[in-house]
Parts: sequence; structure tokens; C-alpha cells
Amino acid sequence: MHAISLRFLSLSLTLLAVAAPATAQRVVVVDAANGPGTDHTTLTAAFAGLLNGDVLVVRAGTYAGVAVTTPHSFVMLGEGSPVITPAPGAPANVASLDLTLTGGGGQRVALRSLTCQSQQSGQIALDIDGGVGVVQRPAVNIEQCTIESVSTFIQRRG
Repeated sequence: MHAISLRFLSLSLTLLAVAAPATAQRVVVVDAANGPGTDHTTLTAAFAGLLNGDVLVVRAGTYAGVAVTTPHSFVMLGEGSPVITPAPGAPANVASLDLTLTGGGGQRVALRSLTCQSQQSGQIALDIDGGVGVVQRPAVNIEQCTIESVSTFIQRRG
């Protein structure tokens, strides 16, 4: 197990109990500075290996935005005020954090202690989509997050 604070691990376990009951759990550490215990240095790499029930602990730093399509339940937990900004050179219609959740009513996602920023007019900081053809919407819990945008700051579709 990675050396993360007990407070954050306890919180992530609590969020996961809400987010993904009866699933296996891994703690995956994302650290742009590649500190001790780091599993990935980018959000893209962390989401590429995402499993149902994962807790992504995102350490302090600035991260390039990511677009994710997943059926998995997960917790994304900031530690030390991480900031997610659009990928360098991203067009205005690309969100900093773009989640397409395809797991339906059984999917649970929790976001906590993250900052999502947009940097140009028309750019969305956080975009959550229920997925094409998904009849029941996934449950999304957003706590203690900061959304900073120069235009529409958050969007939920589907």
C-alpha cells in the first residue's frame, strides 16, 4: 500500500462505500512530480488502467486535462490541491475534465478536493455525460471541488 495520509485513505474508503459497493479496490497514486509511491504521473495514464472501485489519489500539482469514457465506479481524490487544466493546445470545446460515464444506474463516481480550470472563452472546466443510450444515470458525488472557468463552468449531459 502506498504511503498516503490516513485521513485521505479513510475518506476515500468512505467515499468508495458510497461510490462502489461490493467491488475490489486499489489505491492508485497520481503525482506529476513522480514522488515516492507514484503509480502514474498523468491522469491519462491513471485512467487508462482504471478498474472498477479504484481510488485515484491525485497529489498536488498541475495536470493536463483528460477525456475519459468508462463504465467503472471510482473515486478521484485530491491531496494537496491538485489543479486540472486543459491539455496544452486544446481547442475551446474541450473540457479540462471530461467524464463520459457509461455504467448506468449502478455506476458511482466521487470527485473530491480537486480544482478544474478552463482557460479560454467557451471552454468548460468540468463536463459529465451519462453516455449514449444509458437509461439510468450514474450517481456522481462532487465534494469540496473548485470549478474555475471563464465561461460555462460545469456541464452535465445525459
